Amino acid sequence: MLIVVGPEVIKDFVVGYSYARRLKAIQGKVKDKIQVAMWVSCRLSEDNENNQRLKERFISTVHDHIGVPCFDGETSNDLSDELIKENEFSAASSRIMAIYNRL
Repeated sequence: MLIVVGPEVIKDFVVGYSYARRLKAIQGKVKDKIQVAMWVSCRLSEDNENNQRLKERFISTVHDHIGVPCFDGETSNDLSDELIKENEFSAASSRIMAIYNRL
């Protein structure tokens, strides 16, 4: 099962990278039943002219350096069994664990 998780809008890369690192930690707990990936909305911040380039760089960094698969918003809907759009990581984590415990 693939669960794609992420905040509605990432306004700060540091916050986004922290979210991804915590997803990697949760992946270690559920890897026998669930693959966790991160999603990135179509906009990383409200008024950004270079949004597409920044989004691509963010996705690449999360995937290559943090080790969490990362998809844009449109791809996430097609690939995931479950899409969790949650700004607060603790709420997202609770939903992941609830799904894991049901499997």
